Amino acid sequence: MFSDLRKISFVLVALFYPLIFSFFFSAGFYGFYIGTALMICVLHFLFPHPAALSARRALLLSFILVATYYFHIFTFALAMVFIACSVALDSVLDARRAFAMAGCSTPLVRTRKALSCGLSCFFWEARRVWLAGFPALFLLAMRLRDGSAATNGFHLSSFGELTARIADTLVFEGPINFVAWNPGLKLLTLVVVFALFAFALGKKSGSPERLWRREEIKLIAFIGCAMILFLLSPNAVGDASLIAVRFLYSVFLLMMFFAAFHLSRNQAWLCCLFAILPFAYLQQRAVYRDAQALQPFATEIRDAARHVTPRSAVLTLAYNTTSRRFEAYVFEQAPLRHLDGYLAVRTQAVLLNNYEGITDFFPLRLRS
Repeated sequence: MFSDLRKISFVLVALFYPLIFSFFFSAGFYGFYIGTALMICVLHFLFPHPAALSARRALLLSFILVATYYFHIFTFALAMVFIACSVALDSVLDARRAFAMAGCSTPLVRTRKALSCGLSCFFWEARRVWLAGFPALFLLAMRLRDGSAATNGFHLSSFGELTARIADTLVFEGPINFVAWNPGLKLLTLVVVFALFAFALGKKSGSPERLWRREEIKLIAFIGCAMILFLLSPNAVGDASLIAVRFLYSVFLLMMFFAAFHLSRNQAWLCCLFAILPFAYLQQRAVYRDAQALQPFATEIRDAARHVTPRSAVLTLAYNTTSRRFEAYVFEQAPLRHLDGYLAVRTQAVLLNNYEGITDFFPLRLRS
């Protein structure tokens, strides 16, 4: 499957374009973006059977997991969920095959052989996968051992919260608003994602070889896991916010990844020409209009840097304005949320209200 993707990898990059300019991009969550890309790289090690993971590839997987942890805890946690899900699926598939190959044995004997084969796969054949995740898990345990704020307030969604989240999602409100650059493009984003996913499912069901491959089963399972986490996870845990939205974003990303598996070269080009290219035009037009509206405020911050003493402490305060358009940008899409960091970078100053420095969520902490 990955060999097929490499042949059209240049074209497939464009398929993910609708998910690039999301709220997380406008808010400057680049650590989350890089961590998400690394999480996708982790999937490359999970699609084959865990027994096929060599020591060299296990070492590379361990390095990627550590890098994912340092870029963003959320993407690392989701990668570990996918690892556990992948190994569990391999164990179930091996147990099922052992049960079928037991032949004319009694049901009890067949069940014992299947159970033994599944447990062997989960604990022994996947040992290199578990060992690869140990260094990053150790860092996470050290991070949380002091009752970190990263776990404060953790809870599963109540029935009322669950129904409200489902209702908001079905009417394209709530978490859906954060998937696109602005709410005006959310419907078009959903149409592109679901249309390609539905096309991939239809193509798979209509193909002569209807037997699902191991990597296809795993990818559907990953989508299901991310969707369940989206429904059950709280909106915020400690200092971390937008938890459920990130799971929903991962669901859409995996749906596009599944669609990419089943597109031929010509189909990928047609999708880019008739779906992605018009979407890119509309999206970039919206980005350009937003940039025009925000340019005066960005210019003010740039000019203010000339009046800041180098290596001093800076505190930025945001006040409400009479412009509803400006307030919508700041408090709903937040493209200016990290623009005050420009002052600190330009003047080598300390930004006292930098949210990464004053919260206890991020693995990398700023020295005070």
